[in-house]
Amino acid sequence: MPDRITHSRAARSAALITLLVLSALVSAAAPGPQPDAQTLVRATLDNHLPRTRISLESMTLQPPNGSPRTRKLLIIQRNDAQASRTLLRFLEPARLRGTTLLTINQVDRQGTDQWIHLPELGDVRRIPASGRGNRFAGSDFLFEDLSLEDVTEQSLQFIDVRTINDIEVARIEAVPACDAMSSYARRVLWIELPRRVLLRIDFFRHNRREPIKRYETLQMQEVDGRQLITEAQMIDLESDHRTLLSTEAMDTDRSLPDSLFMPRALTDPRLDQWIPTRPRP
Repeated sequence: MPDRITHSRAARSAALITLLVLSALVSAAAPGPQPDAQTLVRATLDNHLPRTRISLESMTLQPPNGSPRTRKLLIIQRNDAQASRTLLRFLEPARLRGTTLLTINQVDRQGTDQWIHLPELGDVRRIPASGRGNRFAGSDFLFEDLSLEDVTEQSLQFIDVRTINDIEVARIEAVPACDAMSSYARRVLWIELPRRVLLRIDFFRHNRREPIKRYETLQMQEVDGRQLITEAQMIDLESDHRTLLSTEAMDTDRSLPDSLFMPRALTDPRLDQWIPTRPRP
């Protein structure tokens, strides 16, 4: 069975319990050797990323007051020593169907390449670095949030280790490179040490002491020794608007051709043939 991080599915319709609530239970860990920040972050990413992953996802936009809106997405990922590649296509609702985003992070050079296809415009457009701070399809995720930055592009610094519910959790500060066009001054990653899993990311704006946004892992599933994230949310801490991503079906370690991750693939209607049919256990 999947390993729940914070709450049961029945309780999810109410306000989701955040890890911040646990801060009242947090105590400083006993002094000990500090983990190397870059090694820890790399190990955590490796733990979450299979060679390939194809998933059918639901995206629920939940305003603080009002009815939720749900979308369906196909997400195709391939990760190797050269690059991480992610193709994301909206399947529902009808007004978004066919909207497709391609994100590529090359290991051998800095920066992220992103292209988007909007069916109403009919073409494929490259997203400039200046546009990566825009919200993606009205969600709480920015285009920047959808790219997997290589850790060598950030300055990583160990902050501390805390004990939460008898589990050691390391906090790592990630600061973008000086020449990076980022919407954030820094991020703070919360990583559970025993399993090397990402629990939370706090996002800080320039000249702000408190985070403006928070990512939380809500549910994971172990597949071939890796902890794959199957439910997560992004919270706008200023408005309390939330975006929940939940995996409905998933395939891993399938062979994916290079042609899937070319800009021209974004307009290909045959992408729908990759929709997984195997429900998540």
